[in-house]
Amino acid sequence: DIIKENLKEDTNLTEIERKQAADSVEPVVLYFNKGDTIIRKGDLIDKEKFALLEDYLNKKKTFYDQERIFRNIINNAAICLLLMILNGIYLMHIHPEIFRSNKLMALTGCVVIINLIANTVAIRIFNMVDGIFNLPPALLNSILPLSMTSLILSVMIGLRVGIYAGLFVSLIAALQLGNSFEVVLTGMVVSAIAGFSVRHSPNHRAYFMRAAISVSLAVPLMQMLQLWHAGENLHMIATSAAIGISNGLIISAFSLALIFILEMIFQISTDMSLLVLCDYNHPLLKRLQLEAPGTYHHSLVVATLAEQAARDIRANPVRARACALFHDIGKLTMPEYFTENNMSDENKHDDINPTLSTSVIRNHVREGTKLAKKYKLRPIIRDAIEQHHGTDLVRYFFHRAKEENPDNENLLESDYRYPGPLPCEKEVVIVSLADSCEAASRSIQKPTPAKIEALVNELFRKRFRDLQLDSAKITIGELGTIKKSFIKTLSQMMHSRIQYPKDEDDETDLFKQTTKIPTAETQKIE
Repeated sequence: DIIKENLKEDTNLTEIERKQAADSVEPVVLYFNKGDTIIRKGDLIDKEKFALLEDYLNKKKTFYDQERIFRNIINNAAICLLLMILNGIYLMHIHPEIFRSNKLMALTGCVVIINLIANTVAIRIFNMVDGIFNLPPALLNSILPLSMTSLILSVMIGLRVGIYAGLFVSLIAALQLGNSFEVVLTGMVVSAIAGFSVRHSPNHRAYFMRAAISVSLAVPLMQMLQLWHAGENLHMIATSAAIGISNGLIISAFSLALIFILEMIFQISTDMSLLVLCDYNHPLLKRLQLEAPGTYHHSLVVATLAEQAARDIRANPVRARACALFHDIGKLTMPEYFTENNMSDENKHDDINPTLSTSVIRNHVREGTKLAKKYKLRPIIRDAIEQHHGTDLVRYFFHRAKEENPDNENLLESDYRYPGPLPCEKEVVIVSLADSCEAASRSIQKPTPAKIEALVNELFRKRFRDLQLDSAKITIGELGTIKKSFIKTLSQMMHSRIQYPKDEDDETDLFKQTTKIPTAETQKIE
């Protein structure tokens, strides 16, 4: 009872001293050179030799793992480089207009990179969730956003580019997942179906619905076929289908948001955005309708001509229509100085000299560009406003100036020409030709198809002789098709009607009350 414990062990200090003692002992190191024998066949394996063999195998595995990683990096890099070269060759021969455009090439590369990053993020998220819920690897294909590239590029550039870029993304995703053929097959099918579904979307709501439905059906269908072929149970197939439907909804919403962002960054217009501008309730079109009704009607007719001609040569009819509707908005500045808006017999140009009149007429191009920038119209529409007259001559006032100045002193033709530039894109060229044909057709007395055809042929010849089509990305055959389309449409618009017979009754007073003839019933009532 008297003796009590007064010695206690300090575990921390003991552990430190043990570590110091162990560190003071030099490790036993065995050195082996290349060609040395570690263990001979038939030797008895004791504890030391077993440890030596185990260490050798670990070193060998580490070495080969590093070598395999290095080989995989070189192999994947070579395959990616080859795929990029093939993409470049494809674009150069099939879509040379994209290959020559830095903007379109940058857009394509940007979308592909975003999709590859999204694939990597999806794979990482699946691996994290897999550790928690123990998901089977077969479900990974259901969450990969393989359709994103096709959904975006099919409406921003074209269907073939969207599908081909989608296949490229699927091949890269297959490399990330150990050369998975299922990923390539799923990506190819889903990209094709998604691209076909959304390429002609009339508005953003239709785009989202088409994208969501197509991807939500295509991904589960491909996964169900693959899982059924692998012999998986119904629960696995149902889970894969649910994940695929969610994938379709999420990717469709994300793709739509990216389209808005990419349109602002790259200044590229989709048909959906242009169709929004074609709404007649647009502020500029409403102003045109109220302040310059003649120009507004002229723009509607030009839009009809341009849209039909663009469809006939397989250009973009939506772009042609949007450009035509806004090409003359600059006339809002001084609408009364343009013939179509002058309702009176008085001509505003009678009191001013031809040089000033030409300046007023040409000014509508510059004012139209200002309005387009103010209202943030698309670049293609601004191009149409600037280029639809090219460097054409204001002929009426040029001839009037020559009449007033017979000696032609200080009379320069360049002073009576539009500043340009010349029309370039197909849709802008169509609008330029439609504008001149529609305006000139109003001067035909008692129009007939023959007169309209002669007028259109002469206008096309003048454009050729005046070199106004030198920068046009259009062929002679397409110009011939456009000319036929104009003649047909104008002839249908301006065809004469039969003369209605006049009634013999006096119609001098429309509100004159007609004399009622009493009937038998009214006589009885009276």
